[in-house]
Amino acid sequence: MEIEKYYLNLKTQKPINYDGLIIYQPSFNEIMKYGLDFYNQIMLIYSLTLDCFDKLPDKENINIFDDLILNDEYLLNCLSESLYILTKADQISLYKNSKNLELKFIDVNKEYITKKVVKPNDNTKIRYYSLFDWLYCKITKRFFKKNILEKLEYIDETEEIINKTERTFIINSSNFDDISNIILKINGNKKAVIEKPPINMSDRQKDIWEKLQEGRRRDAKKNEIHIYDILNICEFGGEYHLPIETICGWSLWRIMNCYKARIGWKSYDDNLQIALISGDSKSISGQNHWHQQLMIRE
Repeated sequence: MEIEKYYLNLKTQKPINYDGLIIYQPSFNEIMKYGLDFYNQIMLIYSLTLDCFDKLPDKENINIFDDLILNDEYLLNCLSESLYILTKADQISLYKNSKNLELKFIDVNKEYITKKVVKPNDNTKIRYYSLFDWLYCKITKRFFKKNILEKLEYIDETEEIINKTERTFIINSSNFDDISNIILKINGNKKAVIEKPPINMSDRQKDIWEKLQEGRRRDAKKNEIHIYDILNICEFGGEYHLPIETICGWSLWRIMNCYKARIGWKSYDDNLQIALISGDSKSISGQNHWHQQLMIRE
């Protein structure tokens, strides 16, 4: 799938239409309402690869959607919760012995019809019977009555008509990867990369490999950039200040894009100062030029 065709939607934070499935881009404010930890937890499912699972019998014949996600209650709950947030589905169902996840959407359309109706007016006019009618009533021993003639008027009355239509979208193994890639982009994330140990290692080689991995994990944790660091750089990292209220109205992709642009521009500016002194322009030309630093490329 060419993710580039969705860059305009990502940049403008407009919903993405994937074959009729509308995928929304929640703002950071909305994500905070769900809880950042909860949101990250349920979105982790889209980063999974087969390498994330241990002791799989035969990876070549295993499909991550059909054989793993649909058969694991926790993963299935994460998938459903995330889809409720991102697609605003009204109902998500997995039928018995089915490999299809059905998303149901109920569209409510309201129509207003205005029609004229007759309504009694409070102003009434009373007419009494004539003397002839009075005598007739006396003769026939009927009661004398008043006849109240009501003056009627027409008024406009508006009636609300609600029409409900249902539509469904099916997620299965044929489109799950495409949907996952879109959601990963929205969240500024990527597929998990798991480094597997070499096979047939001796005990000493295994010990060395494990120590190297532990050292890499410590370095990664030490140099880890947190979301609050990214927000701080977006707010103060450039030549002008961006209000945090504005940034929190952005999607995660827009926040990450701003962060990368600020870092790229600062790197170019630093290299430019060095180039002006040294006379070497390699660090500010080609892919290092500020124009390339601001291009949306992955």
